[in-house]
Amino acid sequence: MSVSDKTAVPADVCISVITVLHNSEEALVHSMPPLAKELSRIASFLSCEALFVDNASDNDPTEALCKQLPQARVIRLSDNVGFAAGCNLGAQSAVGEYLFFVNPDVVLDEGAIEELINTLNTQTDAWATTGRMRNTDGSFQPTCRRLPTKSNIFGSRGSALAKMFNRRDSNNTSNSVSSSDPTYTMPDFPDVTAVPAAAATALMIRKETFDKLGGFDERFFMYLEDTDLSAEIHERGGKIYFCPQAGAVHYWGAGSRASSFNRLRWHHLSVWRYYRKRLPGFFSSVILPVALLTNFLISACVSIFRNR
Repeated sequence: MSVSDKTAVPADVCISVITVLHNSEEALVHSMPPLAKELSRIASFLSCEALFVDNASDNDPTEALCKQLPQARVIRLSDNVGFAAGCNLGAQSAVGEYLFFVNPDVVLDEGAIEELINTLNTQTDAWATTGRMRNTDGSFQPTCRRLPTKSNIFGSRGSALAKMFNRRDSNNTSNSVSSSDPTYTMPDFPDVTAVPAAAATALMIRKETFDKLGGFDERFFMYLEDTDLSAEIHERGGKIYFCPQAGAVHYWGAGSRASSFNRLRWHHLSVWRYYRKRLPGFFSSVILPVALLTNFLISACVSIFRNR
């Protein structure tokens, strides 16, 4: 489907672009001009609003945002409530029929928003859609994944064990989606394809659907809230679609100035909370905490050594 094909986009539709910030001014230097240009380009046939939820940044970004994007609305918080809660606050204030959650470190390609809406409307069982992310060198960046299981957790990108044995999922070029495959991250796909789970890096979903799902679970301060939402979608009979035509460059990890230690801590806590919620039992209550603590200590030591 080409960008010029607008037939799947309903007339007078309103889209709410929602971005959660926390000391994200460096990332916004890259992402804001393309976003402003894209919203201006599609304004003739799509109604858009841009909502920025600022999680207690050191400096108020309101003036800079509104200067580059006059239609921007900024929700400034006195405390950092986390990514999930920030997204939910943005969704509650949104007036659009469609919610487009996009990270502050994502630089959108022209037509990406239209392609996501087209996919959401042409795939009758689609509850959410996501685009194809690229690294800054143009290579594919995997942001879709299988839902976590007791086996594939040890092959995830955050697993020190996987890195030690060089089991990087991004090297998997197979397009098969086998439930027995222990790897976690999904490969690239040339066509619109249903995927088990997608990151909220650039995620389009109808507001009605998001509200019905209860939004993101705010027990996840950061990380896994999108995987949890994906699991909820599948449990309720919906699907998530990867749309390769909706492209963007993702400056991975540049969305805020949060320390690597805090990111590591939040990620491990979120993994544990996900398993306690979705896969309760002896593994999640006893085995996994020990494995996560071991992985956290190894990863923290490696990080300290590299930064010396």
